[in-house]
Amino acid sequence: ITIVRQMRENDITFPWVQTTYSTNTEFHESLEENSMYFGGQHNIHPEVERDVTVGHDLSEWFDLYYETHDSDPTFNSANGYAGMVALTQCMEEAGSANDTGALKEAALNLSGEFNTITGEFAIDETGARTSQNYVVTQNLGKEENLYDRFDIVDPKFPTAEATYPMPGWDER
Repeated sequence: ITIVRQMRENDITFPWVQTTYSTNTEFHESLEENSMYFGGQHNIHPEVERDVTVGHDLSEWFDLYYETHDSDPTFNSANGYAGMVALTQCMEEAGSANDTGALKEAALNLSGEFNTITGEFAIDETGARTSQNYVVTQNLGKEENLYDRFDIVDPKFPTAEATYPMPGWDER
């Protein structure tokens, strides 16, 4: 947020700027119209349906999240939920929550076998993720709801076309 404010104050522009937290509510609330056109990434969006095979589907998860929290879900919220769903699957497969060897073997056996709200669970033998479930976003809206403020400009799940290059500060 501080860097964007300094860019604005010093009239610094680039054709495209991508920042991790441009899809978080605080980014929009702090910067208001200055949050427009920044790129980011996210792993969930109400308009992107994933083939969820374990856990709540995306629509159910959003409903439950809003019933429980007074904020918009972030990619960290989605990762936390998806991680617990994956861990539950591994514990059931391993028959244990404490046997780390059995849990690792279960995780490797389950790799590529199920999808959560963030996409496919897939890892290599070291436990590193091998599936990329994030999509490229751009802040194009001014609505109240966070997910109406940013659009997906990723070719796999587009909800809008990217604005490139980003307009200068005096054109926003």
